[in-house]
Amino acid sequence: MKSFAKHSSCPTSHEILSYVEGLLRPIVRQKVAQHCAACDFCGAEAQLFAKYQPSEERHVPAPASVLITVLGVTLPAKRPFMVPARRAA
Repeated sequence: MKSFAKHSSCPTSHEILSYVEGLLRPIVRQKVAQHCAACDFCGAEAQLFAKYQPSEERHVPAPASVLITVLGVTLPAKRPFMVPARRAA
């Protein structure tokens, strides 16, 4: 049984809303349309956006948090929180 959930391969909600509003380039629009036809979750999300479109407001993607961006850049590559296993004596 397939799960009814958004997966990493799914378009973002912003992309689906842009698709519904007709704001995507033709190639991207076709890709999102094909995905929504095959994915129950994204298809339902597109139907929801189509039915409840904002009348005058336009969506603007939320900016990435500066803190998250800074942390993502400054985090060390190694995992310092992992403690090495003890050797048997």
